[in-house]
Amino acid sequence: MFAVDEDVARWNAQLERQLPDAARLDLLLQLNWHLRQRDPARALALAIEAAPLIDALPASRRMLPQARCMLVEAESRWLFGQLDAARQLAGEARDRGGESGGPHENGGADDTGASAACRADCH
Repeated sequence: MFAVDEDVARWNAQLERQLPDAARLDLLLQLNWHLRQRDPARALALAIEAAPLIDALPASRRMLPQARCMLVEAESRWLFGQLDAARQLAGEARDRGGESGGPHENGGADDTGASAACRADCH
């Protein structure tokens, strides 16, 4: 569910290099997901950086990365006790992810646990 510190350090080092947009987006999404609890502020900053790269994707490929970033923001809000905002974002992420018809291929993590935890505590 979470990456080890060595992986996070390696991904951060890779982010310092010039990368093609697709590779950079994959890396941003990977770090965004794995930093969601250990460094929520950095995770949100990575989502902001990823947003224009996500927007540049074909419409059919935008939904899952957007949903994943929304879920990370929802979990951050949940961690800081902003339960109404967390509930709303988790619902929007679930709806958006459902529209795309499948699991997110970037990040390699199961987002259902984070979404379920957020929903359970927000009710």
